[in-house]
Amino acid sequence: MRKTTFFYIALCCITLISCTGNEPQAHTSIIGSWHCAESSAYGSRNYLVDIDRKRTDTTQYLMSNFYNQDVNEFILAHLSGKTLTITQQQILALTVKSGTGLVSNDFKRIDFDYNMYDGSSEINVHAIYTR
Repeated sequence: MRKTTFFYIALCCITLISCTGNEPQAHTSIIGSWHCAESSAYGSRNYLVDIDRKRTDTTQYLMSNFYNQDVNEFILAHLSGKTLTITQQQILALTVKSGTGLVSNDFKRIDFDYNMYDGSSEINVHAIYTR
């Protein structure tokens, strides 16, 4: 009887331990890795973008691999409330003209619209960032 009781207690403990950590991760900021699904007149593409907060200003964020340019290149974005704004800046041979993104309340989605300039034409881009 003792062996059977011990077995059931051990089985319950193992079951409880194995079930912890299966909950979806709760996000409290935009910091982290994002999957970008982007579409423009040139077609659609998917890639990863990393977002990190600038240490000197809690409203400014560095976005690396923006527009799938390079993981070592980044642009600067400003977050006010749930709106992420990009002002004109250079990234490699492209110019980011402007952009606005709306961050979801659970920090799992950003709906982005931005304009790029490749030296000859302006490219209107819609991107959805998810994680």
